[in-house]
Amino acid sequence: MSDEDFQVERRRALFAALGSGLGASSLLVGAPKVAEAAAWASGALSAPTNPVDRRLDRALALRIEAARAARHAAPDLNRANNDDERFPDGAASFSKGLPHDEHGLPLAPALQALRKAVKTGAPADFDAIPVGNVQMSLVNPQGGLAFGLAGLDACQFCLPPAPGFSSAERAAEAIELYWMAVMRDIPFDQYGSHPLARAAARELSGLDGLKAPHGPLGIAAEYLYRGASPGDLLGPYVSQFLIQPVAMGALRLEHKVSTFLPIAQGGHDYLTDFDSWLSSQNGDMAMDEIRRDPVPRYIRTGRDLAAYVQNDYTYQAFYNASIWLAHKQARVNPGSPYPRNHNQMGFATYGVADAQSMLAMAHLCALRAVWYQKWIVHRTPRPEEFAARVHRTLQGLADYPIHAILRASEGVSECFARTRGYLLPQAYPDGAPHHPAYAQGHAACAGACVTVLKAFYDGSTRMMELGDLYESREDGLALTKYRGTDAGRMTVASELDKLAGNIALGRNIAGIHWRSDAHQGLLLGEAVALALMRDFRATYSEAPTRISLTTFAGQTVTL
Repeated sequence: MSDEDFQVERRRALFAALGSGLGASSLLVGAPKVAEAAAWASGALSAPTNPVDRRLDRALALRIEAARAARHAAPDLNRANNDDERFPDGAASFSKGLPHDEHGLPLAPALQALRKAVKTGAPADFDAIPVGNVQMSLVNPQGGLAFGLAGLDACQFCLPPAPGFSSAERAAEAIELYWMAVMRDIPFDQYGSHPLARAAARELSGLDGLKAPHGPLGIAAEYLYRGASPGDLLGPYVSQFLIQPVAMGALRLEHKVSTFLPIAQGGHDYLTDFDSWLSSQNGDMAMDEIRRDPVPRYIRTGRDLAAYVQNDYTYQAFYNASIWLAHKQARVNPGSPYPRNHNQMGFATYGVADAQSMLAMAHLCALRAVWYQKWIVHRTPRPEEFAARVHRTLQGLADYPIHAILRASEGVSECFARTRGYLLPQAYPDGAPHHPAYAQGHAACAGACVTVLKAFYDGSTRMMELGDLYESREDGLALTKYRGTDAGRMTVASELDKLAGNIALGRNIAGIHWRSDAHQGLLLGEAVALALMRDFRATYSEAPTRISLTTFAGQTVTL
């Protein structure tokens, strides 16, 4: 058969398959059956002589090899913390968006319908889950059940159980969130000297529930809430990738955000009374509009950071970082074949287009993996749900088994002094979105995307080699040069780690996620990206290379 005849037959097979609903696998080698093609690929049959056939057989073999390796990777070892069984009324489980009673508990039929759906995985069972307000849907509970064609399946990424409802760790994380809420308007660069920051540092430093790997609490007030990677402790609080201007082709992006007004200037925190909280749990849309600052500003407070991560597209910060690195002509990963090649450069492989496409793929795979954890495994309550149990217990309206440290917490008392209640003040009128807390979606995407960028760029490059370093002025209207003594130790890798930590922190400061959500989300995303890139590296034509990068834990891994 000539090449022309082969292409005619292949197109005929394509249209026939599309018309009959056959899967894409039947088209990989044209007319031959998949089983026969697999036999060709494995060597059981002699290889075809047509070059297109040979290439398609190799493509099939790569898919089979990758699928076989993924099948024998770690199985699903996920387990929840048993709060769903310990509290059958749903007091310690995610239930936002379901109909609730006057005490803030989900109605039993709705809760049982949700539990049934995640157990069976049947679309009809998900469709049967009652919601409190039909205009506010549950966010994609079937998203984690989608299969992937690269990397590992969502069920193979395992997280430890989330902190239990009555545990010291959950109580410590709650206290941290109460402190974050009362400190939203304090500029980050004032943390080292502000009385509230110092008080928060004192209390949080003494809590066993916030020991490593949950972050460097206790070192100094200026490091409050920063992430757990070494890079989070270097330089200004906000990553250079969130404040440096980005040249997007002919456009220039200034990193000023449409932020929220601080409390002192007429701004608000939300869901601080039980009626508005209960309305939000039932899925009612908030009547209050968020009060925005009319003047865009650079990120310099927790409220600014919360504003950035309210409506961002979940990998835009990392896409912008990739553009910035490309524009600055940052050195590529030393393992890439092209720094040593004088007649070729990378683009669709080992280049800018490859990096930016991989960001999107890693982001999608990370979302599906974290959605599996959220809905199918853990269904951990949002901080606002947990805080309502604290509120009713401390008000004498219920008797939930909250940990004793919450009753004596200075941070909880500081919050009560402002709101006359123990509900956790939210930065957004609607509070948290309608999907469970553990793990954090933004963090999983951040972990995946940062890992991709580390694989494409030389993480050891000092940021000073790429230009001046900046931090926001206190009013957020301009940038000033950063002249800290640690400026020379800030690298591309450390600032990428900090970027991931900033994005995850923004969701915590908003009051909608826990520290463990953020930390485990970052690690989950990192694992997703590594698995994905290992599969894709097998498809490249270039001679095998050794791409190395440093993980969030400071370890070196090689693809």
